[in-house]
Amino acid sequence: MQVFNIDMSLTQQLTVIGILMITSKGATGVTGGGFIVLTSTLTILKVIPLEGLALLIGVDRFMSEGRALTNIIGNAVATVVIAKSEKAVDMDVYKRVVEKSVG
Repeated sequence: MQVFNIDMSLTQQLTVIGILMITSKGATGVTGGGFIVLTSTLTILKVIPLEGLALLIGVDRFMSEGRALTNIIGNAVATVVIAKSEKAVDMDVYKRVVEKSVG
């Protein structure tokens, strides 16, 4: 972490990312849940000082909005992809709706 001048090896970075990917699965539906998961994970790993989280708490609300928007877009795209693979989409209607909303 650059603020504390801590050099993390690639293995440490991948470990933190892997653990956060597993532990954050239930946090997407709760506002601030990701921050709590990050805090608890860093407490357990003891690689990065918790004081560094004070720097993130100010922007976490904005990051939460971005995560929610990304999640909604991802769910919409996944729904369309699955529906198209199941041949459950009338492509003529789909194209008309998309052209109206874009154009």
